[in-house]
Amino acid sequence: MLLFSRYLALAFAWVLGIGETFVFVTTNKYWPLTFDDYIAVAFMLLVARMARNELSIVLLPVGWAFVVGNFYAMLFMRLETSINSGERLDVITVALGVGFVGLLTSIIACVQLMRKYTSQADDSGFS
Repeated sequence: MLLFSRYLALAFAWVLGIGETFVFVTTNKYWPLTFDDYIAVAFMLLVARMARNELSIVLLPVGWAFVVGNFYAMLFMRLETSINSGERLDVITVALGVGFVGLLTSIIACVQLMRKYTSQADDSGFS
């Protein structure tokens, strides 16, 4: 599960970085609004790299939670009736779904790792 979540984080970060750059270049998007997406890209690449070490795996759900929160806010900003832009609503919904899958798989990987360490501690006689 950890390997899947790491590779999903890497793929998601690359697609998000390329997609956000494409949107920024081809539309009239206010430039400070791209920072949160680039922060998400950098953080996801960092935590996917750090998750190779089992002790750093706890940062992977944090990265996915940031991404889910970011896309959740984007989705409901687009659904707001006063703004009602609706642009890229399908892409944002898919990205939010992928973010939830990544969050769930990274949490499962953390739980599996905790079980592994607690069973090793129980086997070695530590209480």
